[in-house]
Amino acid sequence: MPVPTSTTLSLSRRSSVNSPKYVISPRPLKVSTVYTNCILPTEILENVVFYAFNSDRCFSSISGFASASYAFRQIALRCACAHLRICSPKRWSNGIPKFSDLARWVRSLSGAAQAFAVPAAINLQSFRLLRTVHVTFITQTIANLHRTVIPLLDALPATVAELSLTDLPDISVRVLCAVAQKFRALRSLELSCTERLDTACCWSCFEESASCVWHSPIPDVFGSVQEMTMTLKDVLHPLVKLEHLHLGFFLSQEDLFYEHVAHALSEDADEGAGKPFGPEWCIPCFEQHARGVRLAELQAGLVLAQTLRALRTLSWGSFFGRQHQEMKTRRTNIWVCRKDGKIKVRRKPW
Repeated sequence: MPVPTSTTLSLSRRSSVNSPKYVISPRPLKVSTVYTNCILPTEILENVVFYAFNSDRCFSSISGFASASYAFRQIALRCACAHLRICSPKRWSNGIPKFSDLARWVRSLSGAAQAFAVPAAINLQSFRLLRTVHVTFITQTIANLHRTVIPLLDALPATVAELSLTDLPDISVRVLCAVAQKFRALRSLELSCTERLDTACCWSCFEESASCVWHSPIPDVFGSVQEMTMTLKDVLHPLVKLEHLHLGFFLSQEDLFYEHVAHALSEDADEGAGKPFGPEWCIPCFEQHARGVRLAELQAGLVLAQTLRALRTLSWGSFFGRQHQEMKTRRTNIWVCRKDGKIKVRRKPW
């Protein structure tokens, strides 16, 4: 019986009768193998590229994929430009692609406040897919804060779902009103100033850093915790979708900080030669104030939970956190439980 003297192998993305055939070698068995097109959903392909890019945050890791076709290049650019970080005003005119393209790609935005205090930042309003924003105000002062934060809030699209403004010198009622009136879709809101207290150097620097920030609005801004809570209740009530809230200022009296510094220095024989520390690590301060401050934080949290119906977690700036990690970060976390028509709050998850 005669034996076939050629073998062909068909290589193509689609099964087709007219597919080109490539001769491998003359062999005694004729076999035709066809590789058919494998249709992979775009969403899965995009996730694969996204994880490949995030492994080292370098475009070279997906540059080969981006060069394959226009469609693949669009997927690669969506992954590479999903997060935009701007730390200098010069970036608006040097290095940022066309806004029409970025508006289709950017999902999260971060940077320094001064980078957004330019007229070009108004183009952020076209970023309709932007969901997460984190801006630090470490270089801003109380005097120029409103000249920076209000234009920033005006420039952002109202569709933002997570907003974080940290290192603020002041958390004013005006800023809270501007946030609550515009960003009705917020699910997470963080406004914080307590991280500006500097314990890295000396007692003089610690005191100076405290004098540059409104870390304790009671009693100078609000006469009492109850007055502050009622104000926050009235201001934040439009945020009906808000689930997570952090207000990074202290509910303790402002005098607590300065009394702590005074007696800490008086007990130091070298007049402050040691490294400074806050009331959270001071035994007399803890024994005298922790119980009352913690109770005030829970009571204020309960009132806000009654107003913000979707609220699940709330945190305050605090010297008297429940755990060591909370004390290190100077914040205290409160969890909200809604069951059988009742609202309860406590300092650990339910």
